[in-house]
Amino acid sequence: MISTGGNLKAKYVIHTVGPVWHGGGAGEAQLLASAYHECLKLATEHGLTSISFPSISTGAYGYPIAEASAIAAGTVTSFLREQATSIRDMVFVLFDAYSYESYRRALQEVCHLTYNFRPPVMWPTETPARHPERDCPATRL
Repeated sequence: MISTGGNLKAKYVIHTVGPVWHGGGAGEAQLLASAYHECLKLATEHGLTSISFPSISTGAYGYPIAEASAIAAGTVTSFLREQATSIRDMVFVLFDAYSYESYRRALQEVCHLTYNFRPPVMWPTETPARHPERDCPATRL
């Protein structure tokens, strides 16, 4: 579902629900991939040029971050490479340095990159990880 952004800086908000983690044997991977894919499809249908994602299902729904980041990276990268899309900028908005590292590794593996991503923007109480300032061609963290 897509709605207007209301008072947000974003013009639109795409709503999705990811799967609850039940150990990995209940189709969670396919459901998580579908959540990302359907959001990207909806953004393309509406001609959006940028999209941001949280780490879907890794909070209260308990999806392990390593598995979730691999699915997110693979799904998003495949979509951007294989589909005709208006999307030119894709950002993962992550909660902490641990999530950042997991997504960075997953995107490096999927994109076959030999360089790192830009440093994360951290809350003042967190210690930022050190990385050279380079972006993946298709996605940013």
